[in-house]
Amino acid sequence: MAKGSQAENNYKIFIFDWGDTLMRVFPGEKGPMCQWPEVEAVGDAPEVLKKLSKCADCYLATNAKDSAKADIRRALKRVGMDARIKDIFCYRDMGCEKSSKAYFKEMMRRLQAEKHEIILIGDSPEKDVRWAIENGIAGILLDPENRHPNCQYPKIRSLLEIVPGEAKQMT
Repeated sequence: MAKGSQAENNYKIFIFDWGDTLMRVFPGEKGPMCQWPEVEAVGDAPEVLKKLSKCADCYLATNAKDSAKADIRRALKRVGMDARIKDIFCYRDMGCEKSSKAYFKEMMRRLQAEKHEIILIGDSPEKDVRWAIENGIAGILLDPENRHPNCQYPKIRSLLEIVPGEAKQMT
């Protein structure tokens, strides 16, 4: 894995952003994703969740305002990923956006874990990675198309890079 092999740190909790990290967001679609005519997993997300869930807990954190936790589960089920996500932290359930201190505090209360045991993976340098790092947990940017070439945060091109042992196979 790029920049110091974050996967080798033996994280116990992997938190994933939802849109364009685990599931593709289709421009122009409105309403809960579970009702969209088409849904699609991002890249190797189903395979990564299957592998990670054997050695760690996987969670989802999202700012999506159109979907409640049950809606998110239904969307994940359509691509076979729902059983691998232990819990979902969503705007409707948390009552605030992911970027807020209140969201982070409530998420940590529910996780009941030490910060060094947690890593967040997302597609936004600001909304995901910076937020994670500023709150004391590890963060990695998923940037498969290198849209953020000057990003100073740890970055991966494929979710497979976070699976312990997989990074070596990719180089």
